[in-house]
Formats: sequence, C-alpha cells, structure tokens
Amino acid sequence: PYSSIASHEGHYQLIKDVVGCAIDQGEGCFLSITGDRYTGKSKLVREVLNSVKNEVGMEFCALWSHRSGVDSFTSFFPFREIVSAALRECEARTRRDATWLCKNNGHDES
Repeated sequence: PYSSIASHEGHYQLIKDVVGCAIDQGEGCFLSITGDRYTGKSKLVREVLNSVKNEVGMEFCALWSHRSGVDSFTSFFPFREIVSAALRECEARTRRDATWLCKNNGHDES
C-alpha cells in the first residue's frame, strides 16, 4: 500500500480523483507530474494507478515518460515518447481486435 510522504498526501488524492473521474466518464486524461529528482513521483503515480485499478475493477492503460524537457534537444521529447507508446498500443489493440473479428466471423486472417 501507499506509504504517505507528507508532501504527497494531497497530490495522491488529487491524482486519484482526476484519474477516477476520467475513467467514470470513459475519457482519457493527461497529467504532468514534475518535481525534483528522487522525491517519489514515479512511486506516487504507480500507487495511485494500482489503487484506482483495484477500486474500479477494470484495466486501463497509463503511459508515461521518465524524461524531462532538459534530457533532450527539444522540450517536446517526453510528449513524443508518450504519443509513440500510445500509437504502438493502439496498433497492438487494433491487430488483436482484427484477429478476434476474423476468428469469430469465420474468416481466415490472411
């Protein structure tokens, strides 16, 4: 379970509320979590996502980047990394759906 860091307790609940609301409405959301190194940002996000998954009882996809705008030549690099991951996930899901449709409609995949 989440071990509270005093400075993160309010952030934990805020992030949890935003993610939960997006799931309830069937929409995606974009969160930007920033802060100094080694302050528990990744752990905070992982714990929130695990908590929300347990509460809603369903799977959802969360994509993130561990890079910042200063890690690369362009400040858009973290966003590009997330969009690339989203596109790869979309392609994988589309292929799985197409395979499922072909098998369930009696069509050959080829």
